[in-house]
Amino acid sequence: MDSRVYRRYFILFQTKIILWLNIFLAFVQFGVGVTIVITIPYITDVLAGNELHYGLFLAGFPLGYVIGALLINYFKINSRRLMMLGALFVGGLTFIALGFNHSIWFAIFTESIGGIMIAIFSIHNITLLQLAVPDRLMGKVGSVRMLIVRGAVLLGLFIGGILSELYGIRPMYFMIGGIICATSFFGISLPYFKFIDEKITEDQSPLNV
Repeated sequence: MDSRVYRRYFILFQTKIILWLNIFLAFVQFGVGVTIVITIPYITDVLAGNELHYGLFLAGFPLGYVIGALLINYFKINSRRLMMLGALFVGGLTFIALGFNHSIWFAIFTESIGGIMIAIFSIHNITLLQLAVPDRLMGKVGSVRMLIVRGAVLLGLFIGGILSELYGIRPMYFMIGGIICATSFFGISLPYFKFIDEKITEDQSPLNV
């Protein structure tokens, strides 16, 4: 492998804020991969919905994401860590709620709430990445970040396809929600992750050397 490629990976892992932002994002994308597999049987078999319900369910998440993106400026941030990981925790709870749910309309509403929460997390995630990474390195770090994201989705597709056949659809939502909730809870509760609240400016970027 070319030495420049090694350096690209080193850039990603030499600062913990970039590393952990991508780890948290990977768990979200893993959940996305699983839901790609199970959404159709969840709507049509578990909830006895039709094509219209499936379309509305799919539209629920992006609708929530747009709402979250519009509302994010109205949230006062005392703790970026609590804001980001709290939103991620609630997003995990929406997956668990879908596992218990028996109503197609509640599923659509829950999916919209999930979109709002993921918008809050993702926007702060991207903002921190832009602050922590100098412009000259953004392309390199972004390509590695995309590799992690796509890899997590692929893993979710693989595991979701196998486990949904073995255990059914509802347990998959419990699994996704449990993983995301546990990960975000550790991020909120462990003092180690206080670095997420630290202010980062262009001059203070850990990679601006």
